[in-house]
Amino acid sequence: MAEIPKEKSVVDFVVEQFDYSEDFRESHKEKWENYYKLYRSYRQKSLYPLKSNIFVPYTFALVEQVVPKMLGAIFNTKPIVSVGVREGGDQDLAILLERMLDYLFDQERLEMYFRLQDFFKEAAIYGTSFAMIRPKFGGGKDDPFEYLDINPIDLFNVFPDPRGLSLSRMKHLIVRSYVDYDELLAKAELGIYKISDVKELEQKLASIGDIDEDKKKRLTSIGILEEYAVDPDRKIIEILEYYDRDEIIAIGAKEVMLKRVDNPYGILPFVMCKYTNAPHELYGIGIPEMIASLQEELNTTRNQRMDNVNLVINRMWKVSTIADIDYDNLISYPGNVIKCGDPNGLIPLETPDVTESAYKEEQIIKGDIELATSEYAPARGESTQPRQTATGIIRLQQAANARFDAVIKGIEFGTVRRLAKLFVWMSYIFLPESRLVQIVGLEDFVRLRGNRFKKMNPNDILKCYDFIPMGSSTTAVKELRVQQIMQAYEMFNGDPYMNQEELRKMVLNALDIKNIAKLLKPEAVVQQEMQAAMTMEGQGGQGGPPPPGGAPPGMAGDMMAQGATTGGEMGGPGAPPVEGGR
Repeated sequence: MAEIPKEKSVVDFVVEQFDYSEDFRESHKEKWENYYKLYRSYRQKSLYPLKSNIFVPYTFALVEQVVPKMLGAIFNTKPIVSVGVREGGDQDLAILLERMLDYLFDQERLEMYFRLQDFFKEAAIYGTSFAMIRPKFGGGKDDPFEYLDINPIDLFNVFPDPRGLSLSRMKHLIVRSYVDYDELLAKAELGIYKISDVKELEQKLASIGDIDEDKKKRLTSIGILEEYAVDPDRKIIEILEYYDRDEIIAIGAKEVMLKRVDNPYGILPFVMCKYTNAPHELYGIGIPEMIASLQEELNTTRNQRMDNVNLVINRMWKVSTIADIDYDNLISYPGNVIKCGDPNGLIPLETPDVTESAYKEEQIIKGDIELATSEYAPARGESTQPRQTATGIIRLQQAANARFDAVIKGIEFGTVRRLAKLFVWMSYIFLPESRLVQIVGLEDFVRLRGNRFKKMNPNDILKCYDFIPMGSSTTAVKELRVQQIMQAYEMFNGDPYMNQEELRKMVLNALDIKNIAKLLKPEAVVQQEMQAAMTMEGQGGQGGPPPPGGAPPGMAGDMMAQGATTGGEMGGPGAPPVEGGR
């Protein structure tokens, strides 16, 4: 249970932990607000009157460039997570766990791709992101469990234990949310909260704009929404949910305890992602932080160049006060005539053209940004030389991605592996055995002895099996990845120690072929066709028709050996047909 001093109430304890965490991250929050402006390419016009005010969306472009690569490292391979066997485990249960995870990750209602897209994008912008994993219920009485949900949480509403540098080292984590009062009443009717506690909050209602100050400030600062509280009739309550490994406590309006229950998970049900890790620090480093000053320099250089061009085209004039100049006609446009009493009373103010040096300066700045982020031109598909071979381009892309591979490894082994373990842990608690039978099929469930899953200790399951993100096994350069897999196929095709069906699946996945189940025949069908072909040849057929689709490479020798063992004669490739009866 939470260690609450006797002299403090539960509410005071949670609010104190919340305030402590809020104070710790206050300086970070100010930076996050600036990083958000950089990502949204916002530049305050009032600070640059009568001047160009262009924001070069370089930060936005880099974030949107790296997020697909982060997602690709996870979703480019199937299965997303492979389950290996450690000491004390066995291969049958590893296969069962892998198929269960593949099913849970592929749930349509989970929308895993889009949830992780927001999750990784927030990590790329702010350097750190959090998501909560929780079961969703709503099915029938016999099977109320529906699926496991991934819910990315706004970083501004996450208050972790500042003493822990990772989730495994944190003692607690607090999530802030804003809930409609009607929703609280509905939960009270379902027995989640006490109706008396919810009624007590009726005097604490506020509009969303009054209490969600972080989001209001973020949106209004870039001019998206001047008045965040668009619906003044919508009444909201601020909820603080405190999680530790023993308890979950919900506090309303920082005054009323709505819930205090045992933690059914036994762990902190969250995953955390850092884009770039800062040693001995809780929060990571995102792209805007890497290039904040360079982005401002790039904006300044671009705007100075535009101002220079404007001054060259629309020049300024030195005018004599006695030259009788018609100022209304002192406008630069083709065919204009400027009347003046003294020709020498109107002299153009020459502005040197500095665009050439500005272009060079901009290239230097972009080079500095590439150095800071390691997002070089080849990684974006751009060629640095006019003529390059395909192999040369691939090698450049691979070299450019070398540092980004470290980011991917951190995501895979820090985030995806924990995600897989959380899914296994929660499946152990909430997934009915009947649903597991449906996932793998009754025949395979019996063959793999799936009933052991619920009988084992979940800690033993996590110790005896290794959860390996499959994205780390291949390079991010697709052409090279396909080449590597085809080489592996040529090397191991027909090898009796290799699972030939899985090998073919790996090749088809690498080629982005989706209808694999329709292309690959079930093993039983292949065996029947091979047996039929052998029978026809043994009965004196003219060699018999080849097995539909062709026998898997490496099987011809086995079939010949089998024919010799049984006394039948089988012709290999190029052999004359065997006459019947001989």
